[in-house]
Amino acid sequence: MAAVIARLGVHYCEAPSGSALFFHGNTFHASEANLSDQHRRAYICCYNALSNVPYGGKGHGKPVPITMSPDDAILRFTGALADSR
Repeated sequence: MAAVIARLGVHYCEAPSGSALFFHGNTFHASEANLSDQHRRAYICCYNALSNVPYGGKGHGKPVPITMSPDDAILRFTGALADSR
C-alpha cells in the first residue's frame, strides 16, 4: 500500500450524514474509525467482470444470471413505498 500511496496519494471525501459513495471496483478505499456515539451503517454490493480477477486469484464463484428490471422499477417501488406510509 505504501507504494500505491506514494504514487497516487490519498484523497479524502467527507460527506454529510445519509450520503452515498460509489467507487470503481478497482479503487482502494477505506474508512477511519467511527468516533461518534451513533451507529454507522454500510451496504456493500460489488460487481466485477470475470476477466478482472481479484488480487490473489480468488473471489469469483459460479456466475449467476441477473434478471433485468424495467427502467422505471425504482420509481414504481419508491412510489408504492410512499403510498403505504
